[in-house]
This record gives sequence, structure tokens and C-alpha cells, in this order.
Amino acid sequence: MNYLFYGDDKFSIHEAVASLKEQAGDVDVSDVNLVTFAATNLSIDELLATCNTVPFLSDKRVVIVEGLLTRFERRLSGRRASTSDGSSGLGEWDQLGDQLPNILNSTDLVFVDENLSNNNPLLSRIRSKMMVRSFLAPRGRQLRDWIRTRADSKGMNVEPAAVNLLAEMIGGDLGTLDSELEKLALYKNGGSVRDEDVEVLVSYTREATIFATVDAMIEGRVGASIRLVQQLLDSGRPGTYLLTMMARQTRLLLLAKDLKERGVPVSDIGKRLRLSGYPLKKTLEQERMFTSSHLSDIHNMVLETDISMKSSSIDEITALELLVAEIASKAGDANTMSYLKRS
Repeated sequence: MNYLFYGDDKFSIHEAVASLKEQAGDVDVSDVNLVTFAATNLSIDELLATCNTVPFLSDKRVVIVEGLLTRFERRLSGRRASTSDGSSGLGEWDQLGDQLPNILNSTDLVFVDENLSNNNPLLSRIRSKMMVRSFLAPRGRQLRDWIRTRADSKGMNVEPAAVNLLAEMIGGDLGTLDSELEKLALYKNGGSVRDEDVEVLVSYTREATIFATVDAMIEGRVGASIRLVQQLLDSGRPGTYLLTMMARQTRLLLLAKDLKERGVPVSDIGKRLRLSGYPLKKTLEQERMFTSSHLSDIHNMVLETDISMKSSSIDEITALELLVAEIASKAGDANTMSYLKRS
């Protein structure tokens, strides 16, 4: 069977691939029957030869290709999928669609990619020849539903307030959510999980709460934005620190967007921003949700609030609450207009 798993929900993609890997046989032979390729240096002849190799002491052989369609996604750069001479621009991969039906039935071929556009030329070639599943990171109500479903699968009872707090504190990082649910399950040992349990047990860095605050503002959730700011203030963080962190994150988003628009590879963006791991992942996720103009507006609002806090009698808490409310309100208006235009 041939599969294409793509999207920004890497946690669910990982689980789907892991489920297929289990078919590669016992541990003693799974290394032989499980092959993973990075698409960078892969040729179609090498891929087909591997896929047409009979599995060893097992019914299945699993071949995983990471990032092949994403390569051609990047080549599009907003231009038409076809080249000026009418060719697809796929090179040797133009024949992949014709070759897929000839792969041995004992091989499960799995393509794993990031978000793909509908006009991706390789996607157009192979879509009808495989099972295609898109995995989009859940947000808003879908994210809270995911938390409840995941908790149910672990035999946990998580109260609504605790579900909301987990969603606000961690956002759409499903791997971390799953890990924190495991910790909460052990902590409560069968008891109901309440919001105070989340506040006590969920160990999160200061950056994570800033990310959650920015997420809330992006999505136009005024109440959640103010609540997260209040949580940071209650934890002893001064208002000037919060403003500094918000300004820093906005600058990082502006830089990340500029680097991506100039075609800088993701691996190099992290080096230039001096970010890695969770902070880099969240920054790249948030960058996609802003326009450059929107980010510039937010940066200006942060600077104006800083001046106001230093030159007037307004207190820090009020100034910060007004700032996040203004940013979230404008984001909510923008999201509404975008929805109306699509309808």
C-alpha cells in the first residue's frame, strides 16, 4: 500500500507512521524490513529498487521517504507548477506516478511531508495512486476536543477548566500535551484532574507562556490573552519583563518571516535566530499566521506601551492588559474578515 501523510501535526503523523512500522516484523528483523530515506539525495531508481525487495522473514517491508514532495513545494515559490517549456519540473520523479502501481504488494511505501499546496506538481502526479491523509494541528475547540479524547484513552477524567488551561498553556504542541497528560495521570492516580493540578504540575518555561500568550492574541482570544498575562504577573514576573519578551518574540517573528521569504532553509533559520528545539518550532509555527504588516503593527504597539508605562501614571497591569486586548481584538477582526472573504 502507498501512503502520503502530510501537514503540520507532526505528532499525529509520527503515530500513524509508527503504526505502520509495527508491521515490519519482530524486533530481530525489523531493522532489515524498515528503511527510511531523506529525500535530499534519493534517486527514483534507489527508491524503486528498495520498494521491490522482498521482506525478510516477515509479510511486510516498510519504506519511508521524508520530505520528497516538500522539495518541489519549495521550488514553486508562488510560480506556476509547470516550467516555461511545458514540462513539470519534476525531473526523474515525473515517472513516479506510473511506477507506484508496480511496487510489490508486500511493501508499504510512506511519504511524509510538511504542509503541501494543491498545485504541488508531484502531488498532482501521485494523489490518485495512494492513500492521502492530511494532518492539521488542531486549534481552538478542536484542540480541546483532542485533549479530552486523549485523556479518555488514558482512562483520565480531566475537568473542563483543566482542559482549557492545558490548551492555553501548551497550545497545539501535541507531543508535549500527551507527555503532560501522562504526568497528570500519575499525579492524580485515578482522580479527576482540575485546573489547580495543571497549574501545580505542568512544568513550563517562561518562553512557553509567552508563546501561548502570542497564540491567544493571534487567534483573537482577548480573555485568554489577558488571563495568561495575569498568570505571568502572579508568578512574580514584572511588567517590564513581559513587555520585553513580547517585543523579542515579535522581532523574532519578523526576522523569521523575512528569512523564509528570502528562501533561507529552515535548518539555517534556527542558526540565524539562535533558536532551537521548542522555541524555534513555535516561532516558525506563529510566523505563518502573521503578515509582515501585522507584525510591524504589533511591534509598534509594544513600543508605544513601553513609552506609556515610562512616561505616564498608568500602572503596568492596566497597560499590559490594554495592549494584549488591542492586539487580540485586531487579530479577531482580521480573522473575521478573512473568513467572510472565503465564504
